[in-house]
Amino acid sequence: MKKTPKKAKPKRSHPEHDQYLMRIGKGERLYKFYYFRPVAGRRENFEYRILTKEKTDGMLEMVSYNFKIVSGVPQKSAISRVPEVSKEQLE
Repeated sequence: MKKTPKKAKPKRSHPEHDQYLMRIGKGERLYKFYYFRPVAGRRENFEYRILTKEKTDGMLEMVSYNFKIVSGVPQKSAISRVPEVSKEQLE
């Protein structure tokens, strides 16, 4: 009797290397998008970004991160993710 090979689970990419930090699925929508450009970081094209999406159940998902462009390459760092928060908690 031969053993059947186990299916390998797909590896999840680390958030810093995932170009899609938040995916919008069917029935979901982008709720709010904030970006802050501090005066001190304007020459370096530095931004702090916050994205929120509304899920189909009415709850929100939020991602925040630092964003800058270095030698023409976009870079993300200090990524924080909140998988589920209500609109009331966010306000």
